[in-house]
Amino acid sequence: MVRKKTHEQAAISSKTASLAASATQKQRTKQTCVTDAGEVKATAKQIVGGSSWTGKIPTTLLQEYCQKQGWARCDYVVTKSGQQFAVRHVLISKKNPKNNELTNVLLRPTVETAAILPTKATPLEARNVSAIFALHRVASDRSWLMQLPPEYRDIWKALVECKAADDKSNKSWMYASDPFKAAKEHEFQKQQWAKEAEKKDEAIRKAGFLPARQSFDWQHAAVVDMSREYRQRIETMVRGTQLVLSQKIELEPAQTQAISSSLAEYGFRKSHTLEALEHCSSQGDALEWLLLHVPEDDLPPRFLPPSYSVGISASQHDSDSLRIDYAARRLAYAGYPIDSAKACMVQYNSELLAAEVLQAELLEFPFDAPATLVEEQPEWAIEIEGIAATFIDTFRSDEAAGQCSVQIPGHKMYQLHLRPPVSGVYPDSLPTFYVAYQSSSMPAYVRLAIVRQLGQYASTLKGEPMIFSLVDWLESNLERILQNPGKLQSLSSITTGSSSTSSTRKHPRPVPRNTKLIQWDSSSAESASLRAQRDAWFEDRIHQRKMKNRESLPAWRSRAEILDALKSHAALIISGETGSGKSTQVVQFVLDELITAGHGDVASIVCTQPRRISAIGLADRVADERSCLVGTEVGYQIRGESKMSAKTKIAFVTTGVLLRKLSTQGDAGLSQVTHVFVDEVHERSVDSDFLLILLKDLMKRRKDLKVILMSATVDANFFAEYLGAKQLVIEGRTFPVTDFYVEDMVFLSSDSSPREKSKNGVNFDMIVDIVRHIDKVSGSDLSGILVFLPGVLEISRCMQAIKGAGLARVLCLPLHASLDGTEQRKVFLHTAGMRKVVLATNIAETSITIDDIGSVIDTGRVKQMAFDSEANAYKFEEVWCSKAACRQRRGRAGRVKAGVCYKIFSRSLESAKMLESTPPEILRVPLEQVSLSVLAMNKPVRVFLGQAITPPPLASLEASMNTLREIGAIESGEKDVLTPLGRHLSLIAADVRCAKLLVLSTIFGCVDEALTIASALSSKPVFSSKPEARDSRLAFGSADGDVISILNAYNAWKRHDNGRQRRLWCDENYVSDMAMQEVASTRTQLWACLREAGLIQRESHHRKDSTVATAVLRSLIGASLSPNIARIAMPNTKYAQHQSGSIAKDHVSREIKYFTNDGRVFLHPTSVLFSEIEYKQSAFLAFHQQVETSKKFIKQNTPVSTYSQLLLGHSLQLDGQGRGLIVNDWVKLRAFPKIGVLCKLLRIMLDDILLNKFEFPQETASPAVLSLITDLLASNGINM
Repeated sequence: MVRKKTHEQAAISSKTASLAASATQKQRTKQTCVTDAGEVKATAKQIVGGSSWTGKIPTTLLQEYCQKQGWARCDYVVTKSGQQFAVRHVLISKKNPKNNELTNVLLRPTVETAAILPTKATPLEARNVSAIFALHRVASDRSWLMQLPPEYRDIWKALVECKAADDKSNKSWMYASDPFKAAKEHEFQKQQWAKEAEKKDEAIRKAGFLPARQSFDWQHAAVVDMSREYRQRIETMVRGTQLVLSQKIELEPAQTQAISSSLAEYGFRKSHTLEALEHCSSQGDALEWLLLHVPEDDLPPRFLPPSYSVGISASQHDSDSLRIDYAARRLAYAGYPIDSAKACMVQYNSELLAAEVLQAELLEFPFDAPATLVEEQPEWAIEIEGIAATFIDTFRSDEAAGQCSVQIPGHKMYQLHLRPPVSGVYPDSLPTFYVAYQSSSMPAYVRLAIVRQLGQYASTLKGEPMIFSLVDWLESNLERILQNPGKLQSLSSITTGSSSTSSTRKHPRPVPRNTKLIQWDSSSAESASLRAQRDAWFEDRIHQRKMKNRESLPAWRSRAEILDALKSHAALIISGETGSGKSTQVVQFVLDELITAGHGDVASIVCTQPRRISAIGLADRVADERSCLVGTEVGYQIRGESKMSAKTKIAFVTTGVLLRKLSTQGDAGLSQVTHVFVDEVHERSVDSDFLLILLKDLMKRRKDLKVILMSATVDANFFAEYLGAKQLVIEGRTFPVTDFYVEDMVFLSSDSSPREKSKNGVNFDMIVDIVRHIDKVSGSDLSGILVFLPGVLEISRCMQAIKGAGLARVLCLPLHASLDGTEQRKVFLHTAGMRKVVLATNIAETSITIDDIGSVIDTGRVKQMAFDSEANAYKFEEVWCSKAACRQRRGRAGRVKAGVCYKIFSRSLESAKMLESTPPEILRVPLEQVSLSVLAMNKPVRVFLGQAITPPPLASLEASMNTLREIGAIESGEKDVLTPLGRHLSLIAADVRCAKLLVLSTIFGCVDEALTIASALSSKPVFSSKPEARDSRLAFGSADGDVISILNAYNAWKRHDNGRQRRLWCDENYVSDMAMQEVASTRTQLWACLREAGLIQRESHHRKDSTVATAVLRSLIGASLSPNIARIAMPNTKYAQHQSGSIAKDHVSREIKYFTNDGRVFLHPTSVLFSEIEYKQSAFLAFHQQVETSKKFIKQNTPVSTYSQLLLGHSLQLDGQGRGLIVNDWVKLRAFPKIGVLCKLLRIMLDDILLNKFEFPQETASPAVLSLITDLLASNGINM
């Protein structure tokens, strides 16, 4: 908003028009300073001073003065706007004779000063304008006027008047004769002010403005700016919307008065504080309301940026635009926004008519622009003569502006400014008017309040002379209006653009429940058809052979016992060793029994599996045994893939699929399911334990639901007691297995000595020797070999080692969760003439059966999720597996005949280091995802998970809830409520930070890039850690950080079509091909997650502008990794002396420091930013991992802007002292506090977009809001 200038500033403004005319005359002079031949150009003196000037030019005068003072040469920085050049700043330096280092002072013009410094057509002329400005700053006490060229003397006179205004505003230190000493003293004074402000922080914290922890002072805080244009865009956007920053709770009168008084001490008007408390219930909320609704020109100084100015500097282009600019400024003196005034001037091209239009809009009067303007106003002229005669001492007339003014009696410093109407004849048409204050500014909304009330009174006087009456009315009512100008919101749409309406944010609809019971008594044609089909199978010879195979399984002998138990018990737990047939047969027993009883039409059996390959493999096996195709009577559903139909009676699903169905649909997810089988419960995964809680609760409401647990361990009392289930045991059918421990393997070569192990504990040479030994002793028996390895990387290295051993009859096949279904199915195929060697993770321990395996090689290693205290994060680490897991692995060798198990560890190690069983996952993994699922069902997390068969530690729960708060998944407060973002995250089975990146990418249109980044952050390192690999990493982009470099590398890898080209490319660029394949596989899974959650309908959402996309992408990465944020502390700029002046030295990378909330950290040497010396528009680094060795290092770093944290970070608070904003409870930002309020409004709009996408996934988000947020992220708040 525009503030009324002081008398001195107003006088300064009047000089600008003459300076512009002077510039035009100067241009003519310049054009004549060329010879007739056109070869000799004018000298600098002629260009600046004109052809007749014989004195010195300003740059020479300033340089001579600096030399006399012992200062170094001056440097000028000018900026170009269009075809004109303007002053930016002047750098003066002083060399320290002891160390030759330069001390620098930047002389920057204030906004008021910049307004009177004319732009010039050439850099030379602009430098001379800069020299006059600098000379006035350092030597204003000397008489320079007559030494300047005539055309530059008006600039000096205007600067003299500007200094007088600055002296009254306590800015006289800027004009000290020793600028170096003055700057040092001023900096010291600022530090003292900061210390005094810190002493008040304790009281402010108690008021709720500041969090308890602070890690660095405001002096080192990053500076945030938001241009006036951006602020206006946001205010325009929220106009008419229904947004509130807080809920309103009625306060006691004493509370209202106490908060009002406290806010008034900050400098707010009492009437404003009371109005704020009509909408807010706390001091913090009221402060935010005031910052949003109080016009900027009426805010207390502490809440304004240091360089804030309400003056409007006219842009200097052609003469017509100058005329419009100055007319708009005069109109803005009445309180109207400068943009509205300028728009009216452009539209109507008449200052008097524009004044009428603006006044009519304020008074809400209808107004039709006339075809012609009324120029003669006889009644007006007569009355003005009377006013002039009556107020002879205070009446002033400005014929050029078409207005006059008169002092209001009894109010010495106030003048009433009047203009005649031009749309009609006075007094039938109202004149235009406003009230001005001479010695200091009057807030725009107060001026508008006076105009509105005066206009309402004037409308009652139409048809008769009214000027005397208006003066009398103001004499009686002005003080009343000044004391209480009225409600802020009544004028907010004019002064601030903020909305006067409010409402609370809506919340998602509750999950519907459907408890409709299954109709067991019904008899249908479908049931009869199913029974007839089954009877026909019994007559089929092929099916009869399959039945004989089924009847040979141990489970068949327990068939009657299992079915009898289900008739009398709601829950059953079946224990059986590997190979008993429990996973394939019991579901068929149940289905066949339902068909026999005539209930085939209602039969719906769901069997959960911990892994995708298990669900697919079991569906294939059972469908084959029932002579049907997968997807008909038997089907499966895994993440991203489903083969089911309306005919499906047995569905094998991953545990996560069933959990998501229950989380999103409640009881309705299983309303028509008759039996739920939970297989492999002995593994104690988080998902299976979570599912047991839900099933135990559901069984209380669904008396007809049958729950059957299946475990590979005989001791299942634990589960039986939890569900009150009957326990049955199926005897296993396994052949004897001979164990060979490492000390028994006398056939090993000396090269594969047990003492020579790889870094991670796996000896690949030993595995090669064992495979060679098996191939040699087995002869023509080509039974397969199953090798258990800890991870994908080990599988890749082992495969390379075996292939390099030259074993002709050996075919290596990988088996791990990252492979797609087609690749996984290859391990079940028989390989004629070849010995199959399956290299698998623990995925092959249970559920799946590879029929032709005769030997097992067990490394005894497994990768488990564990908490890394050094990195302060959960991650996979390689450990010794449990004895129970080793028994499962051993059993794989005795499925079809007697087998052999080769254990690459000793008996003593097994006894001393291996646990009896694997600890439940719920005790050792992060619980963020399961907590989100619980909250999505509107259940309290601590109470709900406390009902688990093994409740998680309270500390683990609290850590997970804190993480969810920090990433913005749950609201801050006593009650744990999901935010719109949290509801989306609850649907994505991934690390919550990666999931947040994916959700945000669907909003901002960079899904393809986010999928790669999330996959890379979830996988092994892509680049080699070798020192020689550093240049390769840098080649993929350094300035954008490590994560973007990985993205660029993946895109380059993907462009190579065949595997051989990719491997060659990887070798040349020190990239791991296996890691890239893992990223590609994980991308497919995450894509399926997004599709199932309804967040996307197509594969990629690319932005057209790649530069903007990268900037926005970095911001989204920073928002997703928060609170893993480090502040960048750049060193002070150093300057070197040069012939052309002082030149800034480049920063040294080792001098740049980084700080987190816990103190200083260091870039890891492998980071592409390790040698970075400049961070453009980035004040922070987002990092994925923190490790501690000799120092605390941060890895996988991405430079991010402040707006990444402001708009997408965790919490956002205002500092009560007006020093800035606090993000994520510790990051301090020096900023205009109103920026924080505007960012909060944008956050609410973004939350509404997320919420709407959750409820209506197909709808398109608001392009205006997303465009504004994207522009802010890309430009860092500065107009591009």
